[in-house]
Amino acid sequence: MEKYLVVLRCGDRSLHPQWFSGGQTPRFDLILSYYGKDKNFSDDFAKTIHRFKGSKWEGLHDFMLRNAELVLQYRYIWLPDDDILTDVQTLNEFFDYVERENFALAQPSLDQRSYFSHATTLQNRAFEFRETNFVEVMVPCFSSNALHAIKDSFGWTSTGWGLDFLWSKQVAPLGKVGIVDRFAVLHTRPVASADHSVAWSELNQTLAQHGMRASIKVLRGRTRYVGKTYASGRLGNPMLFIHAVKGSHPARRKNLIAYLGLLKEYLPWLHYTKRKTQPYRAPNGRSSPLG
Repeated sequence: MEKYLVVLRCGDRSLHPQWFSGGQTPRFDLILSYYGKDKNFSDDFAKTIHRFKGSKWEGLHDFMLRNAELVLQYRYIWLPDDDILTDVQTLNEFFDYVERENFALAQPSLDQRSYFSHATTLQNRAFEFRETNFVEVMVPCFSSNALHAIKDSFGWTSTGWGLDFLWSKQVAPLGKVGIVDRFAVLHTRPVASADHSVAWSELNQTLAQHGMRASIKVLRGRTRYVGKTYASGRLGNPMLFIHAVKGSHPARRKNLIAYLGLLKEYLPWLHYTKRKTQPYRAPNGRSSPLG
């Protein structure tokens, strides 16, 4: 038994076999939670297979109810979508890094060719990591203690929308929360939801119940080459913002609206302006790839 675990909610087009194509030895166990159509589905890489029809979070909720004691024997548990492309070496090093840095909740950043919903999650090459109030439900990685603290939330929603903000608030006392820019994975398919009306309803309900806003903040960041950490503070930190601009993808600075979005993440006082939560609208009504 390894000390790290990947629980992958997957269908028949899962990309996880490609993770192992380089021949590296994984320092993690893989468990598949399968929702596909193949009655004879098997997998050479998985330690075991859990079968459950439904959404990602409905399936993971069922899996945790049945296997909570097993899962919590691991130090860190990663819960990615099945359209994430990465490799064993990246995952081995990512797990080691988040444990060494005492993250309670983390995600690898997204390769800059990725489809994305939140530009904050794109890799910023100026940083080792950025501590945030948000880790996306697409690729969250929990410490064992953090997962134990939030595992009941899997049963509160079918889409997962809103959990990104709630988890960060709940597990912050247990360790760092944030995006690890040192490691990036590729999200290969357009972001979609089976029913956007349900997704937005669940998002707004979760935020309202816990007194939160759908507003992403970067609280501090450790620079990659110097290794210095800059905290935002209530008024913002010019050095933190300078590094954010230098390391961000050009798409984040291509026009005034995109630039103001970047500015807002690093200037906390902008979040105190009273406003209503607005649905995220990507160009042409959907998220789009870069590259």
